[in-house]
Amino acid sequence: LTGKPDGIFDYCSAVYDEKTRKIISPAEYLRVAQQFELARDSINGERISKGDTPIESLHHLVQKKINSLYRKEEALKETKDKNLLKMKSRPFGLWVTTNYDTFIEDVIFSDEFGRDVVIDRPVRNIDFKPTPNGRLLLKIHGSIRTVDPEASIVITEDDYHRFLRQDKYLTNKLYTLFCERTVVFLGYS
Repeated sequence: LTGKPDGIFDYCSAVYDEKTRKIISPAEYLRVAQQFELARDSINGERISKGDTPIESLHHLVQKKINSLYRKEEALKETKDKNLLKMKSRPFGLWVTTNYDTFIEDVIFSDEFGRDVVIDRPVRNIDFKPTPNGRLLLKIHGSIRTVDPEASIVITEDDYHRFLRQDKYLTNKLYTLFCERTVVFLGYS
């Protein structure tokens, strides 16, 4: 995300220098996202009192940016004849991702018979069993498909704390999965 809506980024730590080199570690991204939201809240208070339109949340901005850049057709074209597609035929009934985009649904879970199930957060008391011959994808950090990205997308420090406090059902299910099943991490950084 770029730009300076009302100087909001002046309140945040810079992620890149003037030559677009990273100057903070990925471990700091939560803090920067939190700074953005705190600055936005402060600026929006002034904007609303003046009758101006408030600045959208980082959650909405991320959702819009990914939706504007991602194309399902391109994802399918780029992965055609790639090893990644072999995952479609593997007997993994349960998948978990922290990605917001729809890449896994579009490429791996493209199921013409409707047996695969995708569950976005927030999740409450649901059956975690895939349908017969189907798979289950848990999007534990939310999805860009949601109508309320602030309730779904986990991107700030507060979001992570809220996720751990309020999504007990989901976090307990994840703990159980890690204890009872073999877990394969793909592209984890």
